[in-house]
Amino acid sequence: MFSALEESEATIVIDAMEEKRYKHGDVVIRENDNGDELFVVETGKLKCTKIIGGAPKFLKHYEPGDRIREQ
Repeated sequence: MFSALEESEATIVIDAMEEKRYKHGDVVIRENDNGDELFVVETGKLKCTKIIGGAPKFLKHYEPGDRIREQ
């Protein structure tokens, strides 16, 4: 994601980041959140679900190194 940045640009982005740690079972993002944050998974795995028909439906796991493709 950041590989096209010059070193000075990457430094600016990294310095603007804030580390957040989550425990197993914590919710990181909820559907309809503002969407004003970017999350980068350094370690662990995130489970992505969407509420469909009133129940959560599993979509995928996000792991370090995964990339989100535009559909």
